[in-house]
Amino acid sequence: MFTAVRLAGYTFGVFFVIATFRPLVGRFGIDFFQENGPVEWIELAILLAVTAIFLLAARRTPRFRQLFILLACPAVLAQFREMDAILDPAVPWLGWKIGYAVLIAGALYARRHWAALRAQAAEFVATRACGILWVGFLIAVPIAQLVGHGPLLRLGLGDDYSFAYKQMIEEILEVLGYLVIAIAGVEAALQLRAPARAAGASPTVLAFPYERRPRPAPSSQRPVSKQDAV
Repeated sequence: MFTAVRLAGYTFGVFFVIATFRPLVGRFGIDFFQENGPVEWIELAILLAVTAIFLLAARRTPRFRQLFILLACPAVLAQFREMDAILDPAVPWLGWKIGYAVLIAGALYARRHWAALRAQAAEFVATRACGILWVGFLIAVPIAQLVGHGPLLRLGLGDDYSFAYKQMIEEILEVLGYLVIAIAGVEAALQLRAPARAAGASPTVLAFPYERRPRPAPSSQRPVSKQDAV
């Protein structure tokens, strides 16, 4: 029942965010999708929520603390990327790329806790949350960049190509990707916290609607023959 409620909540949340685009675009026009426009602030808010979800999960789930802290690092870097219109003129030479310091800190943190992270990641990749997280990454990064790629759209649209429409496609896909990543964060926090409450439970069991039962071991006894029976 709780799973059905969560899925309904995710569906409503995504629908609500995308549905707000129509009145907002009606008010701001195509500038809604421009650099430092309202859509980028929406993306920043989603990324802040993603970071908060991961850090809260790290605090509440000590068994997977290192994993959640590491997952928060790319979300923080994405926040710097969305603020490029502000950071580029404000930070000499580096601009928004100063956010890569977060990845460097994450790499050093991962090196320090490598043994724990390997064990945590091995359990995490078997969960549904990991698959959702990967889909969100694919939408927000490669798909958004490739589908919203100017030269590709110019080839397809010809004289109808407009840079503003290119930004619109790219930003909408990024919003969708970030929303899916936020959903993955909630699912990861729930799925990886549950085994801590139920001793002996596995995230793999919680990730799928069925339980993988081990096959019975083959019997070592040989069949009884008629002579033995006599």
